[in-house]
Amino acid sequence: MTSQNGATRPIPRIESLRLKNFKVFHDLHLEHLTPLTVFIGPNASGKSTILEALAFLADAFTDGLERAIDARHELSLLQSLRVGRLGRHSPVTIEITYQALTQASTMRYRVVLGAGSDSEDPRASVVHESLSWIQDERKFDVLKFEHGHGFTDGSDLMPEPSPRHIRHLSSPYLLGAPALADLGEHPAITELSRFITSWRFPHLQISNMTRSVIEAQSTSLADDGRNLPNVLYRIQRETPDTFTRINREITKHISNLEGFDVLNVENEVLLLSQNEHTFKHPIFSFLSSEGTLRLLAYLVLLEGGTDASVLGIEEPETAVHPAILHQLSERFMLAADQVQMFVTTHAPRFLDALPADTVYSLTRDDDGYARATRAIDVPGIPEYLEAGGMLGDAWEQRMLEPPSRGGHVS
Repeated sequence: MTSQNGATRPIPRIESLRLKNFKVFHDLHLEHLTPLTVFIGPNASGKSTILEALAFLADAFTDGLERAIDARHELSLLQSLRVGRLGRHSPVTIEITYQALTQASTMRYRVVLGAGSDSEDPRASVVHESLSWIQDERKFDVLKFEHGHGFTDGSDLMPEPSPRHIRHLSSPYLLGAPALADLGEHPAITELSRFITSWRFPHLQISNMTRSVIEAQSTSLADDGRNLPNVLYRIQRETPDTFTRINREITKHISNLEGFDVLNVENEVLLLSQNEHTFKHPIFSFLSSEGTLRLLAYLVLLEGGTDASVLGIEEPETAVHPAILHQLSERFMLAADQVQMFVTTHAPRFLDALPADTVYSLTRDDDGYARATRAIDVPGIPEYLEAGGMLGDAWEQRMLEPPSRGGHVS
């Protein structure tokens, strides 16, 4: 990730994701994930559910499993734990394989959630949790728990096992990895926790983005965008070249706009303002359009205004003019070298700048479960693109919809 001072910090990368019995997914397995992965498909096809699964895992590591479930104000996850869509017990599995920084190795983290031990217990228990090194089809467990009991391995070197440390969690409703990460005893466990808790899922609230109280450490854009003036002010002061680049980029797309500025009012409040060719004085940005402010917030994120290792962004085309979407997706591609991104979209033009191996098309089969197919794996698409066709046009012509299936697809 490129920070605002221009330095680059290495980050882990998610290489594969598996969801079993998570809402509309019976067994979804996404492999060979790219730095930017884009999900398309009809409403209720499962696009947002993929981001929700990642956000749920991040919340479980940050706030605890029970709070992560409670925060969603819904019973669908717990219902799937109890009876599943087919009327049988179906524990939920979330599994990620990622390229770790520890020894530049591949790691796999898996958590399996089941119904509480008591039929009246509304909580989800941790049936299984493991963190493993993966090397040449060999697996070496660094951490493994079953119903709150398990072990950690003391070795930092794979595959050099050391005596196992038997561990007992105080409750089967706790995740072991985030609890043990605080002890700092095993670098791989600590790295996993730092990695997952750094995932961010912005849901920009435009009404919050034009005015903010000065915060000394406002280096990363908040999920709702409320500290946008703070982050932009810090960029302006510490990396003026980045600030100039953001202004230069946004003026390409917004007519009459000369750029944004941040006004410091009595050293307490920051106000975002915009300069236009047609007005002598700046306009306070609470008068700006939603699309203009969203575009500015995305540019700040993509230019290093986040400390996230993973960003999950839903429908970046919201309130943005369609003519801008091709360039916006190009900016996402460039930024994906520094922060991994998962994006959902309904906009065909957003796809035109993307390679076909970055796009997944989601569909619901006859049994109600969802599956995902990479655009490049849809018959006829490679040939269509090679002949000069555009991916967005292929989507509009429904060429990215794979044939329906009646059974489960992993």
